[in-house]
Amino acid sequence: MEIFNNGQRSGYEEIVASGPGWWTEYREMDAVYRYEGWLLDMISHFTKRLINNQFPGHADEASIRMYESLMNVEYDPGATIEERRQLVSAYYAGTGKLSKSIIQDIIKKYSGLESEIYWDGEKMKISIKNEAWADISIQTIKKILSRRMPAHISFDIFEEHPVTGYVYVGAVMQQAEIINIRQVV
Repeated sequence: MEIFNNGQRSGYEEIVASGPGWWTEYREMDAVYRYEGWLLDMISHFTKRLINNQFPGHADEASIRMYESLMNVEYDPGATIEERRQLVSAYYAGTGKLSKSIIQDIIKKYSGLESEIYWDGEKMKISIKNEAWADISIQTIKKILSRRMPAHISFDIFEEHPVTGYVYVGAVMQQAEIINIRQVV
């Protein structure tokens, strides 16, 4: 996330450009410029970090750890920082009432996959379309949704994987009154 547009030159160069150029000839003023430039760089760095830590998708490790403890997310020592960010973002997604679009957003934030939600008369069915055969944890998604779902609504989650292949169909006619149609594989 880019906040300040000062990536092309340092704080020292910005301060020198805003003041009289001949002051850099004096060592004392040049030292003051260098110190003030370093301070500007530090202010820029820490302000960017502060703003990035407000969003779980951009937060650093310490902030992710605080988000996890705040939301009671189980710590997984084998997970990368990016996986932990996705998990915290999924817990963080959508506040208030739970709707179809919010459930789809939670699944999208955690897995990056599209989903379809429908009611079959008894339970709510959540179908995750996993066309790329991505490695996702259905149990984790179920745990995230169970915390938000009202107790009187039961739901099932399943993945849809595409299966490609060829089906050959042929017919054979014999001299008989009965015609048999069979599949040839």
